[in-house]
This record gives sequence, structure tokens and C-alpha cells, in this order.
Amino acid sequence: MGSPLPRLRVAFAALGAALLVAIGVLLHSALARLDDQRRLRHQMVAERVFDEAEREIGSLLQHEAKRPSAAYEPHDTDPGRWSPFVVGYYRRGPALHLVAESKLAPARAARIRRAVASARGTLDAAQPRRAPRAAVEAGTKEELIGQPSSPDVLRQLNRGVKVREVRQRLTEELSVVPLGPDTLVVERQSPDLERREGFVLDVSDLVSTIQSWVLSSQGLDSVAALSTASSRSPQRNVYDFTHELAPPLDSQRVFLRLSRLDDKDASSALYGLAALLATAAVLGLFALYRMVAVQVLFAERRNNFVAAVTHELKTPLTAIRMYGEMLRDGMVKDEATRQEYYATITAEGERLTRLINNVMEHAKLRRGERPMLVVRAQAGEVVREVVEIMTPNIEREGFRVELKIPESLPAVQIDVDAFKQ
Repeated sequence: MGSPLPRLRVAFAALGAALLVAIGVLLHSALARLDDQRRLRHQMVAERVFDEAEREIGSLLQHEAKRPSAAYEPHDTDPGRWSPFVVGYYRRGPALHLVAESKLAPARAARIRRAVASARGTLDAAQPRRAPRAAVEAGTKEELIGQPSSPDVLRQLNRGVKVREVRQRLTEELSVVPLGPDTLVVERQSPDLERREGFVLDVSDLVSTIQSWVLSSQGLDSVAALSTASSRSPQRNVYDFTHELAPPLDSQRVFLRLSRLDDKDASSALYGLAALLATAAVLGLFALYRMVAVQVLFAERRNNFVAAVTHELKTPLTAIRMYGEMLRDGMVKDEATRQEYYATITAEGERLTRLINNVMEHAKLRRGERPMLVVRAQAGEVVREVVEIMTPNIEREGFRVELKIPESLPAVQIDVDAFKQ
């Protein structure tokens, strides 16, 4: 049977690989959670940008809703003072009249006429959406009566929702017809109910204006950009968000591309922690492998020692048994041969005694129970005794021992028995 160390190495290598894979999975999961949190933070920023955009759009619509009917008369006015996203104003009864038509570029006037002509059928079919002011106010008061629920509290605290509610109340009299992705026709009934008044709005210019008012004025145009078209090219460290405008512009969508903000998160610390954990796991496994390997090697040496001792015990016992049986059965007639056999049995017995003493000494050393009997003695004399004991065996093997001990050799502190061993 071979050594178990190769299999032990393979087992620890597989265990180490499994631990590293587990650490990698945990790291990936933690990074995914961090990425989700980062995206959530960017989504909160995007929602705030959309809320500000809704507030600005609401203010514009409120301004247009409160525009006096006299402003729609085709009198002399300067289109350069209009909002940059307004293509033009008009009023229509039996006929269509553009405000300041003489000062509009021909292409601009033609665009207004085409837009109104395209939206005319839808606008004529639209029902008046103005709600009685008293009903609206009563409804508002009713919502505040009684103990509010948590959604009510959140709605009251949410500025964007309140802006939408105000816009919903103030723009119910407006009819909006989208014409393609970039044009809106916004119209209302005149106070005397004899005509319709409205304006044509360019959505792209509106979003650009909101971009300038909300983001550029705050120095945020380098990290955030509003547009009317979604980007089809995803980029690294860039987040895209979509927002549907509140009524009456709910037919339009606004897209926000937000660059990754420089938020401090735990990603770098997480990488360091993962590296530290992996290093600790590898070092721990290596230390455990060394401990187990030492125990395995010790077990192998112990087994080898037992096998060697068993073999060494078997040799003298075999010799003693063989010579003893020969002498017992009277097979040796010569007295000199019998004396030789007696000497061999005695020598093998002594050898067996020494082996047993060695085993016992080894056991005592393992348990730390062997007492040390240290005395002051001449080391040369102890060596001479050992040589005298071993000389017969050495000469029997064909060797010769020469012992030279200096006379000036001093006495030393030794354990005589251990020194002889």
C-alpha cells in the first residue's frame, strides 16, 4: 500500500479550489448587490431630475393656461419673445389665424398650419375637460380629513406628486394632440366659447429648454442629459432612464442618460476583504495540510519502526529457538559445539534484551517519562565498556576495533545508560 500523502495533497487542493470558488461566488454576489444599490442611488437622482423637469413643464403650462385671450389676437407682436419651444400661436373659428404671421418665417408658418390641420379632427372631437373649481377644492379638502395613511403622508411629502396634482387641476382645460415624436398641438376653448385658441409646441426644443433650466444652470449637463429619443448604444458606467410625462403631455416620453456619479461605496474594501479572506483560507489550508502531513508521516514512521522492531525481534528468537531445540534433542554431541551454541543463545538473548530496552526507552521518550540519571563519569571508560560488549559480534563479522582514548579526557555529566544506548 502506497503513501497516503499524494491523495492527501489532491484532497486539500480540491478543498482549496472549492473555497476559492465559494469566495468568488460571494464576491460576485456582493458586487451585484453593490451595483444594485448604486443603480438605485442613480435612479433616485433621475427621479429628482424628472420631478424638476415636471415642475418646469408644469410652470410653463400654467403660464400658457393663464394666458389672456387677447394675446391670441393677430396683432403686431414679436415672435422672438416667445418661448424657444413654441413654434407659434393661433386662434381658429370658421377660419385659422396665426398670431404675428407676418413676422414668421414661411416654413414656420407652414408648419403651424399643417399641424393644426392634422390635429383639427381630434381637437374638434375632444370634450371640454374643465372641472368645476368648487369640486376640485372640495375634493382636496376631503383628502385631508381624518387620520392620513402612510401613502397619503408620502404623497404629501413628495414634491413631484404635488406638482403633478397641481398641473392636473390647472391644465384640465387644455386639449393636447401629439403629431409625431417632436410636435404637439395644445388648444383650449376661449372664455366666450366662440373660438379655439392654442399653440404648436416643439417637443425637442422643450426638452432642450428643460435641460438648460434644470441641469445646465446647475452645472450638471456634464453628467446628465435629457432627450426625446432613447439611446440604443449602452455604455459602461452610464445609466439610462425613461420617464412618461404627466398629463396632459402623457403621450410623450423623456429619456435621461446619467453618467456614473462618484459615490463612495464599499467595492474597493470588498475587493481587499476578499483578497484577505482568500489569503487566510489558503494559509489556513496550508497550515492544516502541514499538520495532517506531519501526523501522517509520523504514523508511517511508527509503522516502519514497528515493522523493523518486529523483524529484529524475530531474528534472535529464531536463532535461540533453533539452537535450543538442537540442544534439547541431543543433536549436538561435541562439547565445543554445544558451548558455541550456548554462547550464541546467550548473545542472541542479550541482543533481544537490548531491542526490548530500546523499544521501552522509545516509549518512555514519547511519553516524556524517562528519568535522566545524570552523574559525573569518565566518558572514555563508558566507551571502553561498550566496545568490550560489542567486540565479539564485530569480530564475528570479520571486522576489528581499535580504541584510542586520550588520558587527559576529563569527566563529564552524562546519563550512563543513555550514553551506552
